[in-house]
Amino acid sequence: MKGRFSKLQRNVVLSVVSVMLLMQGCFLTILRMGQIKVRKTKTDAFVEKLFENEGHASKSLQDKTMHSSLIAPLGEEDTFSSNDDALRRLSKRVSNYLFHTEDKKFHFYFASRSDEEGNILELFTDFPYDKDAGGVTGFLGVAENIISRKKDSGLYKNFYYAREKRPYGYLTVYLDYRNEIEETKAFYKIVFLVIVISLFFSVISFILLNTFVLKPIKVAFDAQKRFISDAGHELKTPIAAISANLEVLKNEVPNNRWVSYIIEENDRMKNLVKDLMYLAHTDSGREKHIMEKVNVSDTITFAILPLESLIFEKGKKLAMDIESDMFLVCDEGKIKQLLVILVDNAVKNSDKGDIISVKAYKEDSNIVIKVHNTGWGIKKEDLDKIFERFYRVDSSRNRTTGGYGLGLSIASAIVNAHHGKISVDSEEGKWAEFKVMLPLGTKK
Repeated sequence: MKGRFSKLQRNVVLSVVSVMLLMQGCFLTILRMGQIKVRKTKTDAFVEKLFENEGHASKSLQDKTMHSSLIAPLGEEDTFSSNDDALRRLSKRVSNYLFHTEDKKFHFYFASRSDEEGNILELFTDFPYDKDAGGVTGFLGVAENIISRKKDSGLYKNFYYAREKRPYGYLTVYLDYRNEIEETKAFYKIVFLVIVISLFFSVISFILLNTFVLKPIKVAFDAQKRFISDAGHELKTPIAAISANLEVLKNEVPNNRWVSYIIEENDRMKNLVKDLMYLAHTDSGREKHIMEKVNVSDTITFAILPLESLIFEKGKKLAMDIESDMFLVCDEGKIKQLLVILVDNAVKNSDKGDIISVKAYKEDSNIVIKVHNTGWGIKKEDLDKIFERFYRVDSSRNRTTGGYGLGLSIASAIVNAHHGKISVDSEEGKWAEFKVMLPLGTKK
């Protein structure tokens, strides 16, 4: 019960966290997509203007006296202007133009002309540029790498580029994209911060949910545990008294079938109460397991052998493949009970002539036990419910085979007490197999 309530707590918290993160993720994604769309629209508009003006921001800047040519056209002299006043005027005009049209998004841009083979004919910019300060080689390297890609547009390092066909070859424009890159980094920082804050508030939500919202559910769980435990203790006394009186009555009225029926049903009730008490003690953590290092190969064998005659009497076959000398720290009595439950379940859910096989072997750091049987199998929709208490796959069959639907729940509790895992797989109408994995590192 404790594990089931903890699972409920985890599911509630995970649901809250998932909803919060999903909502925030959707909001941030929509916001980012809007930013990208606006940015792309502005970029496309500016690039189109550059292509209209042959690589310049405006027609007035097309005049060669109004731009700094980094590489002069072949066969011509460099038109680079070193007049400081002209450079300052040009810088102001370009800055004003960018401020009004692009909100200072593009700090720098330049353009190049190249022939069909990708050879650069000219590299130029509208911005004032002092060749003696260096950097031409860097821009030239960027242009050469981008042109060699032979793509019409894309990103390269800190530059966004686009190109168009021209009579002489290609015109390529290059925009400084550092602002966009920084914006992207800032966006992801915000996303990370939002996730951290969301997780923080999720923890607070967990505390509040655990304290207030889930408190009535916890009270109900605790009340259920107490009821099962108290009812079990109360039932033990009258069952013991009935057993004692039945023994006396059996001696007084020998060979009476009605007395035999009462004894049989009383024994079933005794076993049911015993199973309920075990589950109640397991839920409350009061069940004591005697953990000792044992030869689990012998334990499995000795648990199955007493059932061999019963299996043959029912016209079924038993196959055993137990790896020898496997040692495990465990509660030997509970491991025997586990095997009895699984084999008995296989016997009840198979027909005459079916095969029941038990395998046990060491795999990595686990001891694996498999109980397989041919026969009825289990429906897919029942596989997830098979270990629930009082759940029976087919009530009509279980009325004939006996049982209350607690066996597999107890098997699951025993495996959990040993920090192991139990699972089931099946093909309806053909076979079913239960697999138990017990870790070798189980401690006392």
